[in-house]
Amino acid sequence: LFIVSLRKGAEVGLSPLALLASLAYSATLIARIANGIVQRATAARRDDRVTDFENAIDGVVINIGSDGLVKSLSAKAQEQFGIARNLLIGTPLFERVHVADRVQFLGFLSDLKRGAPKANVDVKLRCVVPAETSGQPHLVRFATYHLSAVPHSQGDGFLVVATDISQAMADRNALAAARREVETVEITKGRFLSTVSHELRTPLNSIIGFSDI
Repeated sequence: LFIVSLRKGAEVGLSPLALLASLAYSATLIARIANGIVQRATAARRDDRVTDFENAIDGVVINIGSDGLVKSLSAKAQEQFGIARNLLIGTPLFERVHVADRVQFLGFLSDLKRGAPKANVDVKLRCVVPAETSGQPHLVRFATYHLSAVPHSQGDGFLVVATDISQAMADRNALAAARREVETVEITKGRFLSTVSHELRTPLNSIIGFSDI
């Protein structure tokens, strides 16, 4: 839209219309650049808030698609699972679930796909433990995790929070074992007292009988 006017002496100048068009284009370009800067700054602040939120949670935040593939993980994933995050992204979370718990995990995913507002399940996930010495291979262990998930607010997929409850489960099992042991001791003590009481009553009854004679 540039209108060029020829002047005397072969001078080339811009008409007022072209000048206005150039100024309008420049203003639009500046506005777009400013809007992009604002959007990037807003996204950066949002990412900082998300990072703070993930750090505040005592667990791993996992973003999985409706197909069960891992899309992203929080920074605690490597600490919890013992493997780099980039190696987990794009892999099915199902593969890290213990074989004995896979049916429960599939039911957990099925509930989310059917539109459940929230789903929970306790499963054992495969984790890698560093070897004690450099010459030994890494060890693989299964830790019990509580998975709590909700549908993703943006796009398809689900947001899962995986919390390690292995220590809580160990404490619960230890408490149950201690309770069973106490109950066993109480039963044994009751039987012992019953037997001793019977053994004491038998000769006493005989003595009382002879004394009556």
